[in-house]
Amino acid sequence: MLPGIKVKLTAKKSASNRTKNRIHEHGPFFVVKAAEGRHIPGLKDLLCILVRPLDENDDWLGWMPISEMEIEEVA
Repeated sequence: MLPGIKVKLTAKKSASNRTKNRIHEHGPFFVVKAAEGRHIPGLKDLLCILVRPLDENDDWLGWMPISEMEIEEVA
């Protein structure tokens, strides 16, 4: 997954409330800002990607755990 790619994120049923809430509050469409798949200690050391909402009026930026989401590339 490359930075700049637009994605639709869907939380898995087993996802944490944090993941579900972030997608509900800021998504479901995001642009990937960093896709190295970092392990973020504050997120149970899960492999994560950095995303920002496609909505230009929403300035949220955050790490989202890959294992808790379905990720679909969009045009």
